[in-house]
This record gives sequence, C-alpha cells and structure tokens, in this order.
Amino acid sequence: MNDSPVVLTSQIEIPSELVKPNLSLIVPAYNEENTIQTSVAKIDRVAKTIGLDYEIIVVNDGSIDATERELVSHGRQNARLHVVSYDKNMGKGHALQVGFTHARGDIVVFIDGDLDIEPAQIVRYVKALRFGDVVVASKAHPMSQVEVPLIRKFLSRVFNLWVRVLTGISLKDTQTGLKAVRKETLTGVFTRLAVKRFAFDVELLAVSGSCGLKIIELPVSLHLNRPLFNPRDMWNMFLDLLGIVYRLRISHWYVTPSTNQRKLQWNELEEHRRINACLSRLKEHQHDMVNDYVKRKNEDSFKIRIPTIERRHFEAYDSASSDDLKKSDGIS
Repeated sequence: MNDSPVVLTSQIEIPSELVKPNLSLIVPAYNEENTIQTSVAKIDRVAKTIGLDYEIIVVNDGSIDATERELVSHGRQNARLHVVSYDKNMGKGHALQVGFTHARGDIVVFIDGDLDIEPAQIVRYVKALRFGDVVVASKAHPMSQVEVPLIRKFLSRVFNLWVRVLTGISLKDTQTGLKAVRKETLTGVFTRLAVKRFAFDVELLAVSGSCGLKIIELPVSLHLNRPLFNPRDMWNMFLDLLGIVYRLRISHWYVTPSTNQRKLQWNELEEHRRINACLSRLKEHQHDMVNDYVKRKNEDSFKIRIPTIERRHFEAYDSASSDDLKKSDGIS
C-alpha cells in the first residue's frame, strides 16, 4: 500500500522553472471512472478560453475502481494534465490540500470531478478574483440555478445555519464544490488547516475570514442527483465543525501574528487598485479630449493644452467603478 502522494507521469517532463502556468485547476476524484475523462476534457476546453497558461491537477483520492487507469490514459493525450494518486482514501479535504501543494499557478481553482457543476462557470470565478482573495460558489445566491433533492436542500440549510451561528461566517453556503483563490494569499491559510474530510470547506473559509481575506460569493448552476449523506457522515461532519469552533473560538489555534498585518495589506491593496483604475480611466479620458481638440483646431493655431487632473474626476469614478463591475458578474 502506498499512502503518500505519487505523481503519475504519462508525458514528457518539462522543468518547472522553464514553464510556469498562471492557472492551476485542481480536481479531486474518488471512484469517478465513468465521468472523469469527460470532466477533464470539459475543464480543459474551458481553460483554453481564459487566456492564461494553465495546468490541470487531478488528485485520485484512493479510488478502488478504474479512475487512475482512465486518468493515465487521458494524460497520454494531454500534456497539461498531471495526476497525483495515493492508495488510501483520505477525504476530499486532504485531496484538495495535496493538489494545492502541487499547484504552480498564481490562481488556483477547485472544482469537483463529478460533473454536478458545469465547468464553463470557471471563467467568471477567475475574473472575480479582481475583487477579492477567495471566490466561492453559493447555492443560496439569488441568481443561482440549483436542482437538488428537497431533503438535501433542507439539510444543507440546517448545516449552514449551524456554521453561521458557531463560527460567525456570514456566507450562506460553504460546501459547493467550486472555488477560486490566489495561491500566494492562501498558502499561509492552508498550513493551518486540520480537517481532512467532511468540513474542510468550512475550515478553509473560517480561517480565511479570520485572516482578513476578502471572500466573494457568486451564483452557480448546480445539478445534484447523488444520494444523501448517510447518518454517520452527517455526524462526522458535525464533529468536524465542533473541532473548527474549538480551534477558532477557544484555543485560537488559527490566529497568527500576521493576521492584523494581512488585514492592513488588503486595505492598502484595495486603495492601490482603486487609484490605478482611476488613473487609467483619466488617461483614456484625456486622450479622447486631446484628439477632439486637434480635430477642431486649425493647423496654424494648433496648441494642445492637456486638461488638469481634478479631484472631481477621482470622486466621480471612485463612486461608480467597482460597483458597476461587480453587478455585471453577480458579485455579492
């Protein structure tokens, strides 16, 4: 038995220092032999449209069917696919942590490999990282299209209520399997995570929030027909949640000296983004004004006067820029 992660190489190895992707897509897989090739192919097609160099990392979480064989077969036809595999099933949370460790991209996207979530939605999530550090799919978003059994929807809402009450997380959904994060920002968070299975997403978001990271909820299209969790799984998820609450509220195990510093860094980063966007808009505005001036002026009296940057330009753009962009993507 091999319980440690093994990278299965089915293509020519390229030194990482020569080719570094900008985007890493991580797909956890457990007993997905019937869908994994289709899922990877769909993710690959979507990734090509984003315009970034990318890699697809599928983590085979101890599957006992032919998932690993299907991945290796597909990898021979796709040099961007990297397969990480181990023999013992460790849980989705562990699989995501292993994938994150192997990811080389500046942007990391987590997406389930069971085709419950249409991969075409990845594009919107990558773009939304302009406004935050973590972007999560939310079934509760008013623009979401969700098809799930009624009893599963009820249990999901009950669990989320417990999460919000016990952890203070304001998110209305933590468990949907599509998230986009900034690798550099989340590296420190991942070193603090302890949950390997059921409540991994809750812990990831709780620690991210406590570190001052900005979390954005986006709508999702989800078609879920899988059976319900068995009572044992639900109990284990609740126990995981209690462990998170203890580390978060009582032992303060997640708190690091850099927490307050991270909050200050985010505020400074937001200010820089707003100023740069404003200056870019002003530059375009001035360029248009100069062109109009040149057209109207006779050649013998030609004299360009660049308009002065006034405070009103900043105020007018500052009040409209980010809100307009967010509304176009359904960001809440």
